[in-house]
Amino acid sequence: MTTRTPITVGRRKTAVARVQLVSGNGAIKINGKTAINFLKKEEHLKNILQPFVVTATEGIYDANINVNGGGF
Repeated sequence: MTTRTPITVGRRKTAVARVQLVSGNGAIKINGKTAINFLKKEEHLKNILQPFVVTATEGIYDANINVNGGGF
């Protein structure tokens, strides 16, 4: 039996973000690209990593993120 990993969805106006956390080594992919290649600014990457740092789970989970809309 395989376990299903939940996908969390967040919406605001026309923007939609879907996040799936899976066990891994801390890799973060946004729309199929590495986080630093997608975001371009180190400050934005720090904002994404902050929840992992606060909960001491940095490097334990991989985050697969899909964003759509919103003008980013």
